[in-house]
Amino acid sequence: MSRIVAFHGFMGVGSDFTPLSEGLGLSVYAPDLIGHGIFQSENPLDYTLEAQLSYWAQRLPDRCTLVGYSMGGRLALQFALRYPKRIERLILIGATPGLIDPKERAQRVLWDREQARLIRTWGVQRFYERWQEIPIIATQKTIETGIREVMVANRMTQSAEGLALSMEHFGTGVMPHCWGRLRNLVMPTLLMVGEVDLKYRGIAESMTDEIVVGTVDQAVISNAGHCAHLEGLEEAVEHLRNWLTVDVCRT
Repeated sequence: MSRIVAFHGFMGVGSDFTPLSEGLGLSVYAPDLIGHGIFQSENPLDYTLEAQLSYWAQRLPDRCTLVGYSMGGRLALQFALRYPKRIERLILIGATPGLIDPKERAQRVLWDREQARLIRTWGVQRFYERWQEIPIIATQKTIETGIREVMVANRMTQSAEGLALSMEHFGTGVMPHCWGRLRNLVMPTLLMVGEVDLKYRGIAESMTDEIVVGTVDQAVISNAGHCAHLEGLEEAVEHLRNWLTVDVCRT
């Protein structure tokens, strides 16, 4: 099996994937993304999509299985489209190809900038407390207590400036959408979503319609929200274990 690489979501760190790795019994290389954990920079240009694609192109192993959750899913998808021969399999959890409508994109840019302002003004702890009340994030309260406590502790050590720069320069609003390029995905792709994450279930359905038939699969995790791989850990592990054992050579 190819090496597994995993990109975490906003406010997360690479070790968020430890429960999944342990459940699968497989080694997962899950680095901190820029602005998160130990990977910090005060240069806004380092946070752009182009900079991040270039950075990881120099560091990811060839023919890896690439996993991405939410923000990390957007990066994983863009990476797979830019460097398709580098990726053997692609797993996207609660991910989107981006916003097509210019008005929606403009509104999202303003929203992302406001979040960055709040992070700098309030600090990480107060912002995180508010962030957890957003409906799409609130379902993370169902994550197993021990796992969630570690996640919260890690978030409290984050850099306010790193998070703010990430939101400003790598948010959904500023990232170019890639809906029109989904048919270029040539590797087996799994779209994992939570059953109660209706927004991203709809996105996954739309993505499935765009990706070449026979290349894409879906996994809907029962009673889970946006963070499906941890909110429904046991079921997610079972889905992933089964999917990863399927021969990558498809007809």
